[in-house]
Amino acid sequence: MTTLPASSAAAPAPRPALAPDAARLAEAADALAAALLVLQADGTLLHANAAARVLLQDGRDWQLDAEQRVRPVGGAADEAFDTALSAVRAAPAALRVPLAHPAGARLCRLPGPEDGACTLLLSLPPAPGHANDLPSYASAHALSPTETRVLQRLALGEGSAQAAAALGLRATTVRTHVLALRRKTRHASLAALVQTLGRLPPVAPPMGPSHRAAAPAWPR
Repeated sequence: MTTLPASSAAAPAPRPALAPDAARLAEAADALAAALLVLQADGTLLHANAAARVLLQDGRDWQLDAEQRVRPVGGAADEAFDTALSAVRAAPAALRVPLAHPAGARLCRLPGPEDGACTLLLSLPPAPGHANDLPSYASAHALSPTETRVLQRLALGEGSAQAAAALGLRATTVRTHVLALRRKTRHASLAALVQTLGRLPPVAPPMGPSHRAAAPAWPR
């Protein structure tokens, strides 16, 4: 397989039009800060939201091949992705498959029409240097260092018990910090706070002129 970096000057292959379900999914993905890509069953890219475009343009972990299929970089990651694609294609209904490599990536098959076609959603973890802007959020709400560490664990999808174990704190202490976080950030529930964290903009490192000049055309 020949993988093209984002800076390739080769003309992109024609992209299929978005079906109504995929179009709605693309619109929803654009409203979120998490890196999300809408794919056909073979991995062909239909849509990438802003955070996903940052990762694809960076090219260190994910790229597009000559046929506009999304591919991870590296032999182990490539094999794991092919295994996940096969699993979701064979599934009779909606299915979510966590990828063995890279950690944190998930491939989901969404309910499709009866003709057997399916739409896939690929969620990617942020690349190094592209994490969501938690420090600025913590600073804006005057969070303490411990509250900020708890916030970071919540942003990873952990509950109070998991955060307590990871931070070496008592569960009751973490719950107290969660209450303080909700009060300072004015969220009525932990679920609402976590949802806000997922919408924080990604922080991308400065890009050199060679990267900016080579920005590819992305599917809409």
